[in-house]
Amino acid sequence: AGPGNRLARAKRAGGTAKQSAGQAEVAELGHGNAPQGQTRGIVAKRHPIQRAQRIPRRQRAGRRRRHIIQAIRASFDTPNSGMARSSYYWRFGKRTAQHTEEETKMNTQIKESEIKDHSVVPREEWYAASAQLLVKEKELSRMRDEVARQRRALPWTKVEEDYVFHGPDGDVKLSELFDGKSQLLIYHAMWGPDDDEACWGCSIVMDHIDAARLRFQHHDIAFAAVSRGPLSHFAEFKQRMGWKFRWLSSDGNTFNYDFNVSFRREDLDGGDVMYNFKNQKLRSEEQPGLSAFYKNDKGEIFRTYSTYERGLDLLIGAYNFIDLTAKGRNEASAMDWIPANWLELHDQDKG
Repeated sequence: AGPGNRLARAKRAGGTAKQSAGQAEVAELGHGNAPQGQTRGIVAKRHPIQRAQRIPRRQRAGRRRRHIIQAIRASFDTPNSGMARSSYYWRFGKRTAQHTEEETKMNTQIKESEIKDHSVVPREEWYAASAQLLVKEKELSRMRDEVARQRRALPWTKVEEDYVFHGPDGDVKLSELFDGKSQLLIYHAMWGPDDDEACWGCSIVMDHIDAARLRFQHHDIAFAAVSRGPLSHFAEFKQRMGWKFRWLSSDGNTFNYDFNVSFRREDLDGGDVMYNFKNQKLRSEEQPGLSAFYKNDKGEIFRTYSTYERGLDLLIGAYNFIDLTAKGRNEASAMDWIPANWLELHDQDKG
């Protein structure tokens, strides 16, 4: 049940809206998923949600999201920050409150001493160490090329429905999104019916899209972003961000559900759901992803590839630059596990 329903129940039971507000504080956030039936590890500071019944639901969702982020980031500055991180992993992470071996490997945070006391060697030794690293980098490049080859060799699956989406210029079918090209990329942007901002993770991906589109036309590729929320909910946000790519709504059809990026609340409450090619427990009704399509001369459409979660790292060109610096990403974990301190909407970035 949503926070609004909890408020109503508390009021009928004789409680005040202010008292019930504290119970409604922790809400869904961006890419967050967590197991159910466990005690929440982080409770945000209370705010005047007693006026919630006079505030549109999608605006309340955005306010709650921003409030939770601020509380989580503040918790990382406490002496018990390790516990704060573990609690965050429970509330918004996959299925565990503990740092698994994989999560630890993804921790790229840099201690001040690692920079201050970093090894400094003569130029000849630096060249020798760089040459050793180059061997690993070439191995990675060859592995990346091989994975790309296997990706192209994947079997396809036919898309039987010509979905109809809502756009600023009217309704448009899936088959029409190709714009005369044979290939189409669709980014599954997280924006549910009650949201008033895109999640910050999706936003940093979408910040990169328009620059990439300059090259798409030379490679027979069309592009669109699709969200389940109504077009009217994100049209103004898109303009605010300055994005030019086509962003459509799948409101009223089953596209998001069929591609396993949106989930009905009853299915989430009922157990595991299929996401990222495996059954897993999720909490959020919206999840990110990207799907690739091909249309042949007969007009038949095939789904050729999809990627989710950390597979979307490839779309963030800024990471490729950041990874080359001395401090690197300097994050506690991957983008879709924890909110990095720098991860903001670009018009809110304080540098």
